[in-house]
Amino acid sequence: MNHQSIKKHLPSFRAIDLLPLTILLVYVFMSPYNKVEESFNLQATHDLLYCKTLDCFDHHQFPGVVPRTFIGPLALTFFSFPFKFLLNKYQMLYLVRCVLGLMTWLSLTNLRSAIDQVISKKAGTFFVLLTSTQFHLLFYSSRTLPNTFALILAIYSISALLRSQIRKSFTLMVLGGIIFRCDLIVLFVPLSIYALFLRRKILMSLPEIPKDPKARANKTFLYHHNRPSSNFNCYLRIFSEFLVWSITPAISGIVLSFLIDSFFWKKAIWPEGVVLLYNTVQNKSSDWGTSPFYWYFARLIPKAILNSLPIFGLSIFCFPKLKKSPATHLAIVAIVYLFLYSFLPHKELRFVFPAIPIFNMFASAIWSYCLDNKKKEIHPIKKNHKNQKNQKSQKNVKNQKDQKNQKKLNNQRNQKDKTNQKNIKNIKKTTNKTDPKIETKSPKKFFSYFVLFIGYCSLFAGIMITLSFLFASINNYPGGKALLEMNSYLNDQKLSFKPFLHIDVYAAETGVSRFLEIPNIAYSKKENLKINQLLRYSHLITEISNLDSNKWKLIKPVQGFNGIDIKTFLKSKNFSDLFSTKDVLFLYEKK
Repeated sequence: MNHQSIKKHLPSFRAIDLLPLTILLVYVFMSPYNKVEESFNLQATHDLLYCKTLDCFDHHQFPGVVPRTFIGPLALTFFSFPFKFLLNKYQMLYLVRCVLGLMTWLSLTNLRSAIDQVISKKAGTFFVLLTSTQFHLLFYSSRTLPNTFALILAIYSISALLRSQIRKSFTLMVLGGIIFRCDLIVLFVPLSIYALFLRRKILMSLPEIPKDPKARANKTFLYHHNRPSSNFNCYLRIFSEFLVWSITPAISGIVLSFLIDSFFWKKAIWPEGVVLLYNTVQNKSSDWGTSPFYWYFARLIPKAILNSLPIFGLSIFCFPKLKKSPATHLAIVAIVYLFLYSFLPHKELRFVFPAIPIFNMFASAIWSYCLDNKKKEIHPIKKNHKNQKNQKSQKNVKNQKDQKNQKKLNNQRNQKDKTNQKNIKNIKKTTNKTDPKIETKSPKKFFSYFVLFIGYCSLFAGIMITLSFLFASINNYPGGKALLEMNSYLNDQKLSFKPFLHIDVYAAETGVSRFLEIPNIAYSKKENLKINQLLRYSHLITEISNLDSNKWKLIKPVQGFNGIDIKTFLKSKNFSDLFSTKDVLFLYEKK
């Protein structure tokens, strides 16, 4: 591979890439706490940083419904460990979130670079703008979900496929499915079908095998450098390549996960194999709720892509030329992916994260196409000059033999040139109203302007909706706020004994993590305790609002998100009143 081809496949950074990074960091600092789905990877990262033995790891006490891999937390620990000696635990929580967010941002930047190279730079710019004005992708890009780790590899895989690097794409996608989220297999199926046609196109564009035996013996004419002799041989070759490119990373991922996770779980285990059995064969994911078949198409994806959706819908009717674009092909892959995943009754947006950047890429390609097709008109004078040159050349060819007629023709041409010059001057003076072809605008241009208008308006609408989601999410983690409030209260009290704090289930699921714990307080998260059993603790964080006032002193309530209150907002015209809150957790001290 020469220097130019290597440079072509390397990602490039642009100033606009700092926009999603800045927004991502704002999300981290305004909403740093985690929910129960993120708890395993976050607690595991904490334990890898601070625990000296495996026995004190959180997953041995709270294993969760299904086991998860430690490969993601190990990666976060590797990049965060040097700062452990400079920052306290609470500050390390922000750092770990920023490290994961930076990993996701780098993958999105790599995809933007691929869009620049394959589609256009304008499309790459629009991709960044669309992604930055959508809430969910950047908000969850720093959250320690298994889906986030899988999303990073999926985005790199899509970028590689966009650059026609099929082997690299397969390796990344298979590793992401084997190690982090087995549901990437659902995306891998339509992706491999698209890669089949892409690979066939690449192979059929190679030079033919030379018939000369000497040329065949030349090292430049190896088997894998030449076009297959027939379609059957072509598909046979593709099948064998895909088989090797899929099985090799699959076996490597299983072995890697088995060795690492068996050590931390203290038993032989491949976590994603257990998850695959739990979700598909046993279908126990339905215990956590079910949704209709159309839920991804009708609710979750429209909610996630927001400003990309109008452009995506209009593009089907406006721009048939995009059917050959790789962005269109990948959008079809994403639709098939959603369709296949819809057969699973339990549906969540995090399951289909990889579809979001694909749809944004398709919308950005449409938007770029609109800008590249503005007012492409042919000047009538230039067109008239071309007709004159064609007429002259034809007459010269016909009358070369006859010298007598040649003089007459030259005289005629001189007269025509004079008349043509007069006509050109008249055309310059007159307007284009006489030419119906120049006068009318094509419907295609009208739709282009219309889609551009929709796109710019949707960016503004996306900003407003994103701000709404952000303010709602700030109050959606009352457990983390409650624990910080209790820690602050106990530090101010300067008690003579070591406080024993109990945290109930709701608080533990809405923001509590080991990063928020401090050494001079003992913590407990035991479940299913009766009210009398709570007396063994000195302090409580609980949902119960009416504990016996003779035994417990209410320190303060903690509020959480309670929905959107439009009536109050219209009366006060204060943006903060749009989001209503209520007391959801209560801090108690035993008398």
